[in-house]
Amino acid sequence: DLMKMDIEGGEWAILDDPRFPDAAPPAILLEWHSYMCPGENPRTEAARRLRDLGYEVHHEKPPPVDDDEPLFGAGALWAWRG
Repeated sequence: DLMKMDIEGGEWAILDDPRFPDAAPPAILLEWHSYMCPGENPRTEAARRLRDLGYEVHHEKPPPVDDDEPLFGAGALWAWRG
């Protein structure tokens, strides 16, 4: 099962919802957005939250990915659980 999440900033509320870990699919394609991001770097914040939920995270661009690079706008990442 795969979930594609592209909800223009609404991803932050869903990733923070305490019910999400129980309902989360094995694989996610997440489009993150700067809008409503609770941290400084939306890509880093999205990856951290998914890793905290037990996902292995892969960015949309090939390595090296500089997670300290400030990003604005939107981007995508893939995440899945073993």
